[in-house]
Amino acid sequence: MLSWNADTDCCSWYGVTCDQMTGHVICLELGCSSSKLTCYSSGGSSNSTELSSLGSSSPLKAERLSGSNLNMLLQNLTKLRVLILHGLNMSGIDESRLMNLSPSLEVLSLSSCKLRGMLAVNLFLSPKLTCLDLSGNKELAGYLPESTWSSSLKVLDLSSTGFSGVLPESIGNLHSLEILLLHHCNFTGSIPSSLGNLTRLIRLDLSFNELSGQVPPTLSNLDRLTLLDLSSNNFVGPIFDVFDNKTRLQRLFFSHNHFVGPIPPSIKYLSNLAQLDISNNLIGGSIPSLLFSLPSLTSLDLSNSGLTGQISKFLCAPSLVLVDLSGNDLRGSMPRSIFQLENLTYLDISANNLTGVLDLRLLSRLKNVEQVPWENLILLDLNSNSIQEPFLPPSLPNSVLIFSLASNRVTGYIPGSICEMKGLQILDLSCNNFIGTIPQCLGNLSNDLSVLDLQENGLSGTISLTFSKDAVLRSLHLNGNKFEGPLPRSLINCKQLELLDLGGNKLNDTYPKWLETLPSLRVLVLQSNRLHGSMGNPTTEFPFRQLHILDLLSNELTGPLPSAYFVGLKAMMSTDQDGSELQYIGYHEEPFPVGHNMDYSNITVYQDAINATIEGLVRNLNRILAILAIMDLSSNKFQGTIPDIIGELGSLIGLNLSHNNLEGHIPSSMGDLAELEWLDLSSNELSGMIPIQLTNLTFLEVLNVSSNQLTGSIP
Repeated sequence: MLSWNADTDCCSWYGVTCDQMTGHVICLELGCSSSKLTCYSSGGSSNSTELSSLGSSSPLKAERLSGSNLNMLLQNLTKLRVLILHGLNMSGIDESRLMNLSPSLEVLSLSSCKLRGMLAVNLFLSPKLTCLDLSGNKELAGYLPESTWSSSLKVLDLSSTGFSGVLPESIGNLHSLEILLLHHCNFTGSIPSSLGNLTRLIRLDLSFNELSGQVPPTLSNLDRLTLLDLSSNNFVGPIFDVFDNKTRLQRLFFSHNHFVGPIPPSIKYLSNLAQLDISNNLIGGSIPSLLFSLPSLTSLDLSNSGLTGQISKFLCAPSLVLVDLSGNDLRGSMPRSIFQLENLTYLDISANNLTGVLDLRLLSRLKNVEQVPWENLILLDLNSNSIQEPFLPPSLPNSVLIFSLASNRVTGYIPGSICEMKGLQILDLSCNNFIGTIPQCLGNLSNDLSVLDLQENGLSGTISLTFSKDAVLRSLHLNGNKFEGPLPRSLINCKQLELLDLGGNKLNDTYPKWLETLPSLRVLVLQSNRLHGSMGNPTTEFPFRQLHILDLLSNELTGPLPSAYFVGLKAMMSTDQDGSELQYIGYHEEPFPVGHNMDYSNITVYQDAINATIEGLVRNLNRILAILAIMDLSSNKFQGTIPDIIGELGSLIGLNLSHNNLEGHIPSSMGDLAELEWLDLSSNELSGMIPIQLTNLTFLEVLNVSSNQLTGSIP
């Protein structure tokens, strides 16, 4: 609007469109200058002097159009037929204005506009309304009308709003409806049988609600559907056998319900089906081979479905891109026919009872043929099976980004040929029986490798890895082995390192203060080694600025507690945590390429975990909350007093200083550790009284001050 000049014809202004015959304004573009907006012309209403269309497909600047200005604008648009304001901040709007919009309104699209409050059902009664999109307004609540609707509705999108209640039978009167998107709401009850009257429906998405009961057989009438999504509800009963007339269906999602098997044989008629997800149900039985004969199928997810028996042959399924059979009770080895899946990108057969791994040497023999098998493979996950045979060099194509053989029973050496997989981003060989030294060449992969997990094996020797200055490593797990010697100094090059776990080895080194310069380090676990000497003073102004977890348990460290380090632990000092959305350290959602009409962006391919002593017990943290702050300096040889500065580490939930040679009083500043859940100061030489300030620790569950020289009364 800044370029508008009142001395010139408004039809020449940027964002203003006029009727060429009458000169009347018929369309305004109020979006960002870089956005491309399709204006809705006034058509037969071109003789009208009032605005008939107002739209923007990009967020408008709230300071230009919000609050009272927007209320005034909506009040004056008495001839409005189309209103599209995606992403505008309308949190201050008087919602009664929406109820009083023009009776000529045909399109109302206010997605992600921060609307809030309770929406009256009157809006659904507008006689000419064909499109109603209020999606993405999470604080907007309402109910669907029990009786009269606008029978002209073609699109109804209330997804990701606070709408609740039941789906009324009256919804079956919307005979013109083509798109019905009600996912991520709070709807309850069952699907009304009248929904089967909506024979023009193309897309139906009821996922992520609290719907229950059996799916009505009347849905068999919806033979124009291309998308049917009922996932993440509480549906029960068998998967309904209504697929024989659904030849247009392309995406079918039933996951996270209580459906029981078997998969109906009529599914073979879905000749255009590209994506099928029946995971996390109670299907049982064996995998029906007819699934692999669907000619257009690109994505198949049958994970956690109670499947048993052998993995069936993949038959004629060359179009498959994603296959997830994890979390079942499948046995035996993968069939060689899996190499027929020439377009395979993602293969997850983890958490089964497979005893034999794929004979990956077959790939080497087939490299001279015209079509190289698996040349598009990105993920191969074989973790949590019963594979025992010696590890063979995985002759996988360079396209592989993620390879996991974790939690099996594989023996032998890790071959150096694994370094031929140049594009590896995640390599997880943890919890096996590997022996020998670590292949030195793994350090050469550090320009691409973000996760290297070799924990809980029998590896020995020195950690002979050399990481380059361009290393992108984020997680390194070498704990639970038999490594000796010093820590690899080239770790200083890993500027993106968030988690380092070298615990449970035989490393013999002085305290590695050079790690303090790593700007992203959040978890440092060096417990149960042979580290010695004093921690001393930091060499940087803010050492370990991002550190949340520091575990130096069971070493041979001496000298005073590192009060100079405590000053720099800014992440442990901050109590300004937003708990509205839980975040986890090392929650790796790698950016999969989008292809074959599939989006891999939400696939979690690796989750960091550590062992920590919590409330006196060793526990596995299989997900590490980003707000979790723990310090364990126990079972060393620290001397001197506990510094008062420790009371400034306000986000600590666990502090263990036990089994040292600490003396003096318990500092009263510990009463400022408001988040503390366990405190262990046992087996030291502490004296004096327990400070009354510790009664401020309202979250404290475990307090251990035994085996000291404390006196006086217990507060």
